[in-house]
Amino acid sequence: MGNDKLKNKVSIHVFGKMLEEDTELIKKLNLTVIIFEHERISYSMLTRYMKGADILCLSQGEDHSDCVPYKLTDYLTIGKPILAVTPLNSSTYNFMQEMDVGIAADIDNPDSIYNALKEILIDERQFSFSGIEKYSLNNIADIFMELLQISSNTKFMKIK
Repeated sequence: MGNDKLKNKVSIHVFGKMLEEDTELIKKLNLTVIIFEHERISYSMLTRYMKGADILCLSQGEDHSDCVPYKLTDYLTIGKPILAVTPLNSSTYNFMQEMDVGIAADIDNPDSIYNALKEILIDERQFSFSGIEKYSLNNIADIFMELLQISSNTKFMKIK
């Protein structure tokens, strides 16, 4: 499929500054018709973009493989399929194996990324999103408050 045909099927929006080498590769592969770089925008505007997306992509390198990025919690609140491109056995990869919210692809394996995209976009795999309520912002705030109470031996009043 040519890139002109792709532009009617796919658009990729990147928010924030892309690396120069990524920009050059996009130009070299003639993907400027489907990949759009945006300036940083407000969180509420970004949320609107995410709600309109078909999938949300999370890219995580080796240097952060022992933690789950907060962005993943944001993505869970949107309720759209997630493509997590991350090292095998990273915290994010393991999280994605436990939850039915999307697919984790091996960052070091282009075939893994291709197959994950195919499964989500072409095969139109459906996800249940069951269990995500435990990662809601309210639930996370409640857990954080409990931890504060335990660590300080102080009772905090919950504000509703």
